[in-house]
Amino acid sequence: MTWMQASSESTVIGSLTVALGVYGPELFSTRNRARANGLIVTLGVAGSATGLIIVGMLSDRFGSYGPAFLVVAVGPVLAAALVLGWFPETARVELETLNPGDAVPDEGPPVG
Repeated sequence: MTWMQASSESTVIGSLTVALGVYGPELFSTRNRARANGLIVTLGVAGSATGLIIVGMLSDRFGSYGPAFLVVAVGPVLAAALVLGWFPETARVELETLNPGDAVPDEGPPVG
């Protein structure tokens, strides 16, 4: 694998964070958004740290980083499958439809 390939793949994998970041405001109601975002960030940091530890252990075992990266590459593929299979499509959908709890109650016709 060349450095150019590795850089390109890192850019694509890194862009997952940005692409998935839009789901926070769309999928979670205002009341639960801070808790959900905190959990997402915590899991992301824990996953990153775990990935570094696993790659380090596997690279020692295999004697190279290539096979170790191949093993941990399963994680982003599973994440993509999860998003494609179970996350709802939110394009052109009103936020109130996605989160009915955030809808402003109808107060009726103006009095006057």
